[in-house]
Amino acid sequence: MELFIYQHGNYYSFKNDSNIELFVGRLNSIWVFSGQLKALAKDLRTDETIATSKSRLKLFPPRAYFDITYKDTSFQLKFGKLRFSCSFKDSLYELIPHKGYLTSIFQDGLQIGYYETQAFSSFNCFCKVVLNNKADLELICTFILAVKCDFSEERQNINIDFGNFGREAKPFDYNWSPDLSRLY
Repeated sequence: MELFIYQHGNYYSFKNDSNIELFVGRLNSIWVFSGQLKALAKDLRTDETIATSKSRLKLFPPRAYFDITYKDTSFQLKFGKLRFSCSFKDSLYELIPHKGYLTSIFQDGLQIGYYETQAFSSFNCFCKVVLNNKADLELICTFILAVKCDFSEERQNINIDFGNFGREAKPFDYNWSPDLSRLY
């Protein structure tokens, strides 16, 4: 399954490969000392929220994390050991950034997908997501919204990403391909 994320100023559009909008990511509010509250929703016209994420920063020891609420469950997506990780419904999820613009997505140690951001995007695709068909699409989109989607106050439609040039937990597996078997 492929998904494309487009930046439209004050919101992000999550579209499938048929260009049908599945979700939107929007900024609900900004707190000066505690970050952005982001929401994944069905569309911009309703208040039907699928999930929320709130960025946090702990100073001692320095650590970034996100408080996420999804399907009436609250948990934290934390950064440590060169990856973002969290536990949700007896599964361990990890987002592992690689050198450049690729990030792998793992569930219980098995790769279920990856996403790739663009170095420069303006009114076009900001990010491409490739997943196994059986992956929890809403949950993965919530992770990406939390970690990669930034909302500027100027509501610019230009995104510049310098990629990851630091260390990586493991190299990207170019041989991985998604499991496209049916959901049922």
